[in-house]
Amino acid sequence: MAAWFGSFNQQTRLFEGSIDRAILGGRLSLNVGFAFTSGYQSAIESLFQTGDVQSDELRLSSLCVTEAKGNHPRAIETRLYLEGGRYFIEGNKQFVSGACDSQLIYVACRDETTGCGFDDEGKPKLKVVAIPTHSQGVAIQAMPALGFIPEVSHGKVKLERVEILESQLLDGDGYLEYVKAFRNYEDLHVFAAIVGYRLGEAIDSKWDTSSIEAHISLILALRAISFMPLAEPVAHISLSACRRQLISLIEATNTQFESHNPLAFENWQRDQVLLKVASKAHQSRTEKAWAHFS
Repeated sequence: MAAWFGSFNQQTRLFEGSIDRAILGGRLSLNVGFAFTSGYQSAIESLFQTGDVQSDELRLSSLCVTEAKGNHPRAIETRLYLEGGRYFIEGNKQFVSGACDSQLIYVACRDETTGCGFDDEGKPKLKVVAIPTHSQGVAIQAMPALGFIPEVSHGKVKLERVEILESQLLDGDGYLEYVKAFRNYEDLHVFAAIVGYRLGEAIDSKWDTSSIEAHISLILALRAISFMPLAEPVAHISLSACRRQLISLIEATNTQFESHNPLAFENWQRDQVLLKVASKAHQSRTEKAWAHFS
């Protein structure tokens, strides 16, 4: 994964837009796992600004939210606290995508620097902290590979009295501005990368031109969505429409995929489960978006 990411950075560094890096990364990927990573990393880059796209400073990164009790704000027990004027963080994270390869993790934590970690209404106060994985007190444990996209590692992250600098604290509400927002960024960028992967297969295997054109039109639609405020209902509805379009396109072109590249198609059959991950959450967001206009 590290070698692939170095190649991804080198080949996409001249593209300023994260959506274009995701699409091209998917196009250059030989499997869905690398395509997913190009989308996931591009989403992190877009929201968290991990470095200058024109430099070699971008690092493989992961967002750490889920804990033993889930990923809801009240389930977050990882603590950010002050001791002797110094910042520390401690806690445990579960099921972190790319954890075993990441050089930088963004950790959602309860902010106890000014009190108990809850506001006057009893809601958790969350912050996000950027932590290099080589920091003292950070331990990453690999989890068994999933049944799909095996190239992408998953792991548990243990934070034991990790000292951080104030500059590592991201500004703003950790939940609203980062954790919740990332769902939309990840959906768009990963989706775009997968379409880019399918387009690459269509071009390289010389599918019929109408199939190639259909993938290109879908990519153009996703690029247009990237310029919208992603939290707005219109963006959710537009992305839902693109999702339906891709499902139809997959059904219409799978025969070509299988006949032109049987091995890659076999892997695709295994990895397309990715498209169903968080499908209930996607449906819920779409229904809420439509309700906004009713």
